[in-house]
Amino acid sequence: LADDDAQQFSQHLKRSLRDAQQHALPACLFCFEMTEADGGERALALLEGSRRGLDLQLRLTNGAGHPCLLVLLPLTSSDGLEGYRRRLRQLLAERHGQDSTLESLGVRSHEHELLPKTRAQELRVFLFNECGLHEQQVAV
Repeated sequence: LADDDAQQFSQHLKRSLRDAQQHALPACLFCFEMTEADGGERALALLEGSRRGLDLQLRLTNGAGHPCLLVLLPLTSSDGLEGYRRRLRQLLAERHGQDSTLESLGVRSHEHELLPKTRAQELRVFLFNECGLHEQQVAV
């Protein structure tokens, strides 16, 4: 990949997939798509600020022209995934009011768990079909 950040993110994504397949170490991949300019920028700042120690993030623009943030949560099980969602809801409530949601700020979220049975092709379908990205942006 031409972009160093995308190259590094892709390497970590491949490693997380391999760790899930070979060692049963789960991970999760989110794609947050900003569909509205105003709310999307506020949400993007919140999402980028919510990064934990091992999390990786990559900013992209999808095929629809929407800014996207890919977030890889290595070593995150279903329980950890729910904790991440809960933390995002709390941050939204604190910064934008109790009734705020990602959707109300114009953010569409997509998620894919990396489990022992996950194959690279499933991940490609998620990234390219569901998230609207292409192989020059992220490689699997």
